[in-house]
Amino acid sequence: MTMKDLEDRLKKTVGSHLEHEVKLDIPDSTEHGDYSTNACLREASRKDIQPYSLAEEVAGKIDLGELRYIEEVEAAGHGFLNFFLKRDKYTEEVVRRVVQEGDGYGKINLGQGKIVVLDFSHPNIGKPLHIGHLRSTIIGDSLKRILGFCGHRCIGINHLGDMGTQFGKLIYAYKNWGDEERLEKDPIGHLLDLYVRFHDESEANEEIEDTAREWSKRLEEGDPEAEELWKKFTEYTKRDLRKAYERLNVDFDSWKGERFFREKSREVIEEALEMGVAEKDEDGSVIIRIDGEETPYLIQRSDGGTLYSTRDLAAVKYRKEQYGFDLALYVVGVPQERHFKNLFQVARKMGYVNEEELVHVKFGMMSIPKGSLSTRKGNLILLEEALDRAKERALEAIKEKNPGLKNKNEVAEKVGIGAIKYLDLSKKRTTNTKFSWDKALSFEGSSGPYLQYSYTRAHGILDKTNGKEEPDFSDLEQIEFELAKKMGRFHHPIIQAVENYEPHRIATYLNELCELFNEFYHKCRVKDSKHEARRVELVKAFKQVLGNGLDLLNIPKLEEM
Repeated sequence: MTMKDLEDRLKKTVGSHLEHEVKLDIPDSTEHGDYSTNACLREASRKDIQPYSLAEEVAGKIDLGELRYIEEVEAAGHGFLNFFLKRDKYTEEVVRRVVQEGDGYGKINLGQGKIVVLDFSHPNIGKPLHIGHLRSTIIGDSLKRILGFCGHRCIGINHLGDMGTQFGKLIYAYKNWGDEERLEKDPIGHLLDLYVRFHDESEANEEIEDTAREWSKRLEEGDPEAEELWKKFTEYTKRDLRKAYERLNVDFDSWKGERFFREKSREVIEEALEMGVAEKDEDGSVIIRIDGEETPYLIQRSDGGTLYSTRDLAAVKYRKEQYGFDLALYVVGVPQERHFKNLFQVARKMGYVNEEELVHVKFGMMSIPKGSLSTRKGNLILLEEALDRAKERALEAIKEKNPGLKNKNEVAEKVGIGAIKYLDLSKKRTTNTKFSWDKALSFEGSSGPYLQYSYTRAHGILDKTNGKEEPDFSDLEQIEFELAKKMGRFHHPIIQAVENYEPHRIATYLNELCELFNEFYHKCRVKDSKHEARRVELVKAFKQVLGNGLDLLNIPKLEEM
């Protein structure tokens, strides 16, 4: 019996004596049980009877023999039913299941093989990853891991920004000021320098804007020279991007960008016109009218050019045909909310998808206090610089706390990356966040390093103990029982994360788990205590649960730091 099975059994047992659905809660105080429900209160209010009387009646009908891990059920004031676990049997069962299931502990087959496409990160060609890409990349990657863990077949897509007027500017700049050797050595850095220089030069000479637009048009029409330069910029940029993603341990199944959907966009426009979904406007553009929106959805400009809205629509069609997805998630910031609302409505109107198959997983913006990061490009905070700075700060802390550590640089890299990821993932995704170095790199609580250090501490305990004797789970300390209960509830935040696309549920759970473990560490001696065998198993189970959670958030696990 899994812990979820126990909860389901409790609901079923209570529900067999009531007419309405039973919901279980975890009381704030153990005085009120390990589980409780107000189902009797809700039913009594509907039937106009005394809640406590109904709770007493239901409690008397429950056969504890059917509930293997329940010691007692009591009727409490206001019609609550409180359930008390058999501490020793429950703790032993949790530890046994965690150790037995290992890396699979916490898995629940919620997806049942359904195909989920996740569109996240999506940087622009010729420009570096910056701090603004961080949230999409980290949230998208974590959701891919969580959904995959729960039985979904996940496909990660990096929809590159490889079309637009910036390419005309880059082509002009490269032809006039470019350096082949610099491009090969530092492609994104050189292209960014060229882009900045173009804008500086265009302020004094507006004619180069016209020339850049001409290059954009030539690229749109398939001019060989423009195509060759576009291909060079794209391949070099992707090479550098892959290095950054490798550093974050993030990968994708598809790198098809906007340009891939250029011709497919033409097909979508023709199809929309043939279906009568679209119409030609007075200026020659092609539009689709949307319910509740005064401004129509533009899919073709008056000059015949397509837009990113057209290419996004073509991408929906292509991905549905290519992957047969059951769900497509777009991990994109709140400012694009209206765009996706309209895109989804048009995609349904075209018959490409059914209701609820497209979801905008929106997130708030990340702000950075002035002076907290250096940057090469004014107010553009490059992701590489942020990661380097995180590593430097982590290295300083490691040198102070563990000067004898041999592989300091490797550990500092993982601590720094873990710190940045946790700071992002620990917040509810829809809220705006403010970056703080002190909070990110704290070892004291609610931070990536705190979780990593707890994992290291557990590994250190296991490295110094054997626990070969048969563990005895009687006479438990309260903190041992609380730790076991928390580990037994690992599935709670996983279900919430899947249902609401919220990785912060798991991050919050892991922080609470580590707080309990560190309380256990200070109160309960493990090595050479009379309860060593049992406590070794508890530590082993804790390390496994924490490790599984860290994997879902893609935060590096460390055995020393």
